[in-house]
Amino acid sequence: MRHGAIALGIATSLIEKVFAPGGRTVLTAMLEPLFPMHGSLLDVGCGPRPFILRSGLLGIDVNPNAARAYRRFGSALAADASALPFENACFDGVVSCGLLHHLPDDKARLALSEMLRVARPGGTVAVLDGLRCWAPKRRPIAAVTRMLDRGAYLRDRNGHEFLLDCVANWRKSHATYTWTGLEALLAVYVK
Repeated sequence: MRHGAIALGIATSLIEKVFAPGGRTVLTAMLEPLFPMHGSLLDVGCGPRPFILRSGLLGIDVNPNAARAYRRFGSALAADASALPFENACFDGVVSCGLLHHLPDDKARLALSEMLRVARPGGTVAVLDGLRCWAPKRRPIAAVTRMLDRGAYLRDRNGHEFLLDCVANWRKSHATYTWTGLEALLAVYVK
């Protein structure tokens, strides 16, 4: 593993512990029941480590350092989420955590379409993404955390729902997942 991948993994872990304590555990608990223990699972916008550990796990991230770091847990490729390099209907499940706020609306819609395209019939596609802090004065740590995030397209709940509704009929749920007030929207589609 190269030094850039190691540094990215350490930085991500430290940021999560300081600004989103316990968040990874809560998000993993939300996602894991959606997918079977076996079968192929594509993690789109995987970052340096997965939220779900399964056999048959393949991560995709546009950042080659993130893909290299992810390989400690499963296979990974550097690729663009809006043009997945796979045939139609080739994965039993697709998960994406924290990707959409890095993409403008047009590219986010393409990525969502691609996730649906590569999922097999009967497969689950789950997209989880952070929401812009709606009450910065009441949730100052959440507001600062979101301001420090590298994602330039952080959306509120309506913005996410608009993106999702343009692509498919998703089952959506909202959650506050840390004591600091960080919020996320989970959208699930069973193909």
